[in-house]
Amino acid sequence: MTPGPERYELTWAGKRASLALAEAPASGTLAAVDGDGPHRLIKGDNLEALKLLEPELGGQVRMIYIDPPYNTGEAFTYRDMYQGHDRWLSMMAPRLILARRMLRDDGLILVSIDEHEHRNLVILMTEIFGEDCYIGDLIWKKKSGGASQAFAFAVDHEYIVVFGRNPGASMFDDTQANVSTRYPHRDERGLYSLERLDKQNLGYHDSLDFPIEGPDGRVRTVHHKNPERKQARWRWNAETVKARYDELIFRGRFVYTRNYRKASARPRSLLIDARFGRTRTGSRNLIDLFGTEVLDYPKPVRLMAHLVRTCAGPDDLVLDFFAGSGSTAHGVLAVNEEDGGRRRSISIQTDVPCEPRSKARKLGFQSIADVCAERIRRAGGELAVFEVVGA
Repeated sequence: MTPGPERYELTWAGKRASLALAEAPASGTLAAVDGDGPHRLIKGDNLEALKLLEPELGGQVRMIYIDPPYNTGEAFTYRDMYQGHDRWLSMMAPRLILARRMLRDDGLILVSIDEHEHRNLVILMTEIFGEDCYIGDLIWKKKSGGASQAFAFAVDHEYIVVFGRNPGASMFDDTQANVSTRYPHRDERGLYSLERLDKQNLGYHDSLDFPIEGPDGRVRTVHHKNPERKQARWRWNAETVKARYDELIFRGRFVYTRNYRKASARPRSLLIDARFGRTRTGSRNLIDLFGTEVLDYPKPVRLMAHLVRTCAGPDDLVLDFFAGSGSTAHGVLAVNEEDGGRRRSISIQTDVPCEPRSKARKLGFQSIADVCAERIRRAGGELAVFEVVGA
């Protein structure tokens, strides 16, 4: 019997117990606190909240984004009980299992992570979602300089790991992509460039190496850089050339087709342009709303808007169960304002108290969840607030 592909599995102390947590029934209930808007904030443990939401919204979420606590060895804002690989993995595993159940068949989950747990996270998510559902990593440039305390080299990026609920799930085109291609020609359909019909890198096939006669009677052939070792071919077969002959452009010795400028492009894996923001941009977003930074290291609205734009359609539901200050919900509101969409957001945030001497406490906020709620309101969101009780 031929052995199959090598598979990797994470094993850690407490794994079996952590997986069992996903199957344990919810022990609490959701209680309405304030408001009745289309956007929701749930205060309380996110594992319990996900269990309580599943009967209503399981299989309905198009996009999940989370920015969980990073296992850096420092105290987490979320709960420092999750330090260490074993505890961190035990925290993540049941929540990711429930997250998968919340997604639609074409749903996507995006997880921000740094280098400390990136590899373990990918293996864990591969176990839960399946190897064929791993779409890849986005790499966000979070800062522009500094890092004078770096040990080996300055790390100025974070990963955003992307998985689909099923293998066919994919992101939408980026409607704000910076296109580097020049389009020097124009006709009634718009701007276009010329693209040669013969290509060197598509793989040679003799059925795609045939003469084409132009309107001027001149015959064009596939151009081989080395005629003794043929590698080029036409992009179209003979039947397509005959059917779409009027679309061909004959110039000199070559045949071209028109490549029209598109309104969008496939998303890029490198999120390094200024349009995606930096950590300091996220801080500025909070200053604009509150007059001070309030919380440390929020994700910028520019970044979140890009992710929402490429992962959630105009009527889709977006979930963030490590909501923090509410950057994801703010991104949803920003994109709705851009395109007139009716996307809804659900934010789940543990009711972690603000430190007594923190800027948030000085502004009157008792917890991070309170900051999140106020941010969503100030950003223009009609909000319904719930809390997990009895858990």
